[in-house]
Amino acid sequence: MAGIAERLTILSELGEGLLIRFYNIKVKYDGVSRPAYMSDPALAKVIGALPKKFPDLPTDLEKVPGYDVFASKAPQLYAELESDYDAFLDAHEWVRLTEKALTDITQGLSGLQIGESPLVTQGYMELVVKFIQLNILITMINDRRVIVTAFARLSFIMRNKSEPNFERIAQFLTRYAFPFVKLPEILKPCSKRIGQALSSLMMPYMKTNDLQYLRKEGLLNITLNPDKIALPAQDPMQLNLLVRDKMLQWILWGFLFCADELEHNDALVLIRVCLTHCWRLTVFRDVTVSVHAFYDMAWKGYKSKTFKLAKERKIIVDAANSSALGDGAGLHHSYRIFLRQSLSSLLMLFKDFPGLLGPKITLLWSGLAQAKAEILWYYRHIGSEPPKTKDKFMRENFRDRNISELLYLVNQLIQLVRQHQRVIQSYYLEYLNGADCKDLQKHMSKASSSIGDAGPIIQDVLRELSNINPQALASADSTQTFDFTGLRLNWYRVEAKMSATAANLTVSQAKELVHRGRLIYLHSRNVDQLEEQIEEYASLKMLWYFRDLLVDSFEKAINDGPCNPLYTTGYLHLLAEFPENTTPFLPEEKEFIGPECVQMAQSFLDKITQRVAQIMMEIGTQYLTFNDQLKPENAAYPLLLRQKDYKFEKNFVHPATPGEETQHKARPDMEQLRLRERNVYQLCTSMQDFVDIAIYDHKFIPREYLRDKLASVLRSFIKQAVVPDTATGNIQRPSILETQFNMFFSTIKLVENYVDIDIGDLISEVCLKQIHNKAVSEVNKIDWTAEGEITWGNDVYLMKCVSKWYGEFVSKKLQIPGISYSANRRAFISRAAMPFKAEDYADLAELSALCRLVGPYGVKAIDREAMKFIVENIAGIKGVLKTNKQHLEFIAQNYHKDVASQIKNLKDVDEFMTRSIAIGNALQFRQLLHYALRQVMERDTPYAMNVIKIMFDQYKRNTFMKSDFLEMDALATSVGLEVGTADQALKALLSKLLGDQEKQLWKLLPFLYSAAFITSKTWGEAQYHSTIEAHSNNAHTLTLAINALLISVEATSGSERGELEIVALLCSFVESAGCILLRQAQQTLRATERMGIHSFPALMIFMDKFIQDSPLLTQDVLESVIPYPLLRSMYKSLYEMAREKGNKKGKGPAPPEDP
Repeated sequence: MAGIAERLTILSELGEGLLIRFYNIKVKYDGVSRPAYMSDPALAKVIGALPKKFPDLPTDLEKVPGYDVFASKAPQLYAELESDYDAFLDAHEWVRLTEKALTDITQGLSGLQIGESPLVTQGYMELVVKFIQLNILITMINDRRVIVTAFARLSFIMRNKSEPNFERIAQFLTRYAFPFVKLPEILKPCSKRIGQALSSLMMPYMKTNDLQYLRKEGLLNITLNPDKIALPAQDPMQLNLLVRDKMLQWILWGFLFCADELEHNDALVLIRVCLTHCWRLTVFRDVTVSVHAFYDMAWKGYKSKTFKLAKERKIIVDAANSSALGDGAGLHHSYRIFLRQSLSSLLMLFKDFPGLLGPKITLLWSGLAQAKAEILWYYRHIGSEPPKTKDKFMRENFRDRNISELLYLVNQLIQLVRQHQRVIQSYYLEYLNGADCKDLQKHMSKASSSIGDAGPIIQDVLRELSNINPQALASADSTQTFDFTGLRLNWYRVEAKMSATAANLTVSQAKELVHRGRLIYLHSRNVDQLEEQIEEYASLKMLWYFRDLLVDSFEKAINDGPCNPLYTTGYLHLLAEFPENTTPFLPEEKEFIGPECVQMAQSFLDKITQRVAQIMMEIGTQYLTFNDQLKPENAAYPLLLRQKDYKFEKNFVHPATPGEETQHKARPDMEQLRLRERNVYQLCTSMQDFVDIAIYDHKFIPREYLRDKLASVLRSFIKQAVVPDTATGNIQRPSILETQFNMFFSTIKLVENYVDIDIGDLISEVCLKQIHNKAVSEVNKIDWTAEGEITWGNDVYLMKCVSKWYGEFVSKKLQIPGISYSANRRAFISRAAMPFKAEDYADLAELSALCRLVGPYGVKAIDREAMKFIVENIAGIKGVLKTNKQHLEFIAQNYHKDVASQIKNLKDVDEFMTRSIAIGNALQFRQLLHYALRQVMERDTPYAMNVIKIMFDQYKRNTFMKSDFLEMDALATSVGLEVGTADQALKALLSKLLGDQEKQLWKLLPFLYSAAFITSKTWGEAQYHSTIEAHSNNAHTLTLAINALLISVEATSGSERGELEIVALLCSFVESAGCILLRQAQQTLRATERMGIHSFPALMIFMDKFIQDSPLLTQDVLESVIPYPLLRSMYKSLYEMAREKGNKKGKGPAPPEDP
């Protein structure tokens, strides 16, 4: 019959378009964003009155309240409703034409079986199903009558005449208002052909759902028959797999409205099986209906004299209802397992041997088609309401924990096809020109006498096949394109003519010819319609309409084991496909789908990387816990257990024994740790599969998301590690911080094994941001210790906490009695009974660890806090100098005489000494910090340090701040070199406090220090401890304070005599102090004690220490004032006293050598 192929093709395409349009109408009116006029209170009564007399229009609508508003908005509402009304008009015309076409085609066909005329059968059944689906979809639009009546009324208002098409549309909607009544009547002429076609699906459908058969025959397995591995896959059952999902739709929709055919050829067996395979039947996209409820309604009213279907209804439908949740769901679950195994094997094989894609592409399409069908079935059912059965439905048990793997495999195979499409196209160009053409010609010659009017069309097909150039794509530079649409349409025509009742040669008589034509039809699509086949058989863009369920699957996948995290990025590829759902019928939909896909992609990447970050944090914390088991204090626990008389505190928590996590009882904890490490590997590996991915108008780079999240993890860990303890206010010891940082950083570096990210560079970047600040960033800036606070960023915790704590350590904790600086231990130490241990934070080892943590920038920030404290105390010293200026001037001129009376008149000397010791403590801490920095820099950057040191030694110390050398001085200070008199930062600070008229005032400073020996309580309480080489009240740190202040005072005055004036100023202190001390030494012991001096040797030793710490004075300066034998005797007496005390305590330490 002429025109069958064309009519089936054109009407199916138009029907697909109408389904899209009515789906959009349904979403528009049934969704949350309904048109405004439908929910406008002012129009509510008008909208309610419009369909009351349907299919007639209301005659008294003008009297309804709100009609004036309705009429005033007529132009706007007319424009809004016009496209929807046109859709109903087009649907009416399409239904009329399709109804006529189905009747004509049915009368013109001799038979309809999938095995004999596959293309015609598929086209016919597709049109029947679309006819049914469209009518069902229209009835599911609740506001359909309101739409058409409102538009008709608006048309009357706008044009002042009735809408000419309203009556036809109204009759159409009324006619199909009850599809279970009207559709069986309309399809009655076609019922026999539909039944014949569906009956022919019995064996193909049963076999394609028999997993045992599929495994045995290896329909999705290449390696089962190694001898045939290179032969083309064209088994009829593989071709049936391509339409397996469509078969189910044809059977369920067909028998639903053609119940008469159920009494023939075991049709009841077929429908019983199909009803157990699902409980939701697809209308279009995500619109589904309850298939069992529909069959129950359809069969309930069925009447026949010969076939009593109503009696079978309850048995079949109720049994299928229960089986769908049991055996049916189990079959689909097993099918997905089979597909995962098969597609995984195919993926690995095709990756290694892409040349197999040519001969085995049909097998691949079959596998992808099954995977697509199963995935859509899963999401269609997981979110739907299950049928009511005796057994309670457990949705969590129904959930497939490995659905992500199937999504991933489909995506990977699609990418593989696109990557090697030229291989496939070249293979089938040669196949069409060779084997297909020869075989078709052979079958044509056999049937040439009876081929009839199909002969010329077959000749056209042969001519086109023979004209193909098989080497057209042999060159990589070839851009030739092909279009075999005409060839396929010609074969469709041939099959239709051979299926007609008037055909000379029927399809049953020429099965081999028909099969070869079907292969040619499919082979040609592998040349010019690869993308179309990907969309038909493999594209999962339909999941856009199940996106809420997809998001739920994704969130479970990134957390579930054992393998789901490995496939999480497959969801990103799905998002890249979703904008393709846009159709010409609603192009503006792309503006909604695209941006939402971008937002979803951002959310997915955030969740993936956040999961990695969370796991890395957990792993790092666990490793730190293991490392804490090796703490020295934990080693004391087993030793204390051996002491019989030792009792632990009541709430004492026993420390974990190193390695006890490997015991069997701790196995679950270790399994959790291994699971976390595996999840990190899987998530990172999934991001390694591709560098970037384009989604709508954005390009995403997952590794950059991961890099940002890991940086956030590092910042979070640093914050957690350095924030002071709320109970004590102390930070952790630098050595412990360093250990924790190294341990955690090494854990984070595990990511480098799985994904191409330079973690070392990331750690350096994060740490640099934690210690760097513009206020201390300029190397050549000598006055970086400006007033005010340093402003740290909100995410900078390391230096914010460390610099603040060490600033308070210098300004507050070092002023606590009992904390002293020990020269021989190079540390600030606390008395044994004190709860706070200064040596835990300020010995050489801890400060070295601090320098390794914060680097030169961090040292500058801490140095700045110390210098701020020094400035505050220098200002106080200045006030004392002003108060005692007159007395000090007299002492300066007469210190070689008896000036005891003038010294007694000095005021605030104790405050002066307290501030001076505070400055000395700060300078001592600063000196120790710089020494630690120098050691760290020499070890870590020896070559750079050597260069800086050589350059710094090229000139004399820049005592007077010559501008030519300031930058080098600042650089030397920044790396911790001993700069001596070139401490430009201190001079810069002091210069701000010195006015031109106050320079002479500061030259009285050495005499105030000298006078303090006999008038200050500080020296009266000073006791020198030889074991720690320190005074009990830190008076020995005055050596640094006096030297630094006197040098800085004279250096900032711009003396023309150079360092001689500085030496003279220092000598004035030595001479005046020596005179005062020697005069005091001539006094009796009782007289000395009355002056408040309890340890005269401690004062003498201080003078020796002062000379040792002075960068400009030598020992002979002191000997000219205080004889060396006197100093030696003082040292001897102190060390002997220390030894005697030790002997009394039973310790008896050996005295150190005499200095």
